[in-house]
Amino acid sequence: MLNKSEQKILTIKSGYDYFEFISISKLLKVAPAKYSKAYQCVDADDNDLNYFIFYQIDIILRAIDELHQYLDIQSHAYNEMNEILNQSDLKDKLNFIQIDIVKVAMKNAGKIFRANEIAVEYDIAINTARTYLSKLVEYKILAPYKEGRIKAYIAPANLQELLKR
Repeated sequence: MLNKSEQKILTIKSGYDYFEFISISKLLKVAPAKYSKAYQCVDADDNDLNYFIFYQIDIILRAIDELHQYLDIQSHAYNEMNEILNQSDLKDKLNFIQIDIVKVAMKNAGKIFRANEIAVEYDIAINTARTYLSKLVEYKILAPYKEGRIKAYIAPANLQELLKR
């Protein structure tokens, strides 16, 4: 059976899709002296790259761990949002687009929603977008306000508490 490090290396070799999202530069920036030492060891040991390669692999593995932690946090937040929505009285009253808007609003207190942006994002008519947003106001999920002549909608900071009632 492969250990954790071997599994990670195997997934990278197998086309691990998330590899492009890891950040090694952040970890290198935290300890530049170690990076420099790894580089100097190559020079001091007749260009033997072992120390430098091992150091880089360690950095990559730490970056992958950080990505996994980040994804776990995001997954937990997503599941929590879904649970709040599923326990809400509004669950059966909202369509897919409205639910998606609510999820965005829950993640981004103070986010501004405009009918024209919703229409473009979800490929729906602007009047349909206005109707969806107006229903969310009616359910007290969004608050309306005017931007000149345009009606906009803002996500309240206490949206999760409002949905839990």
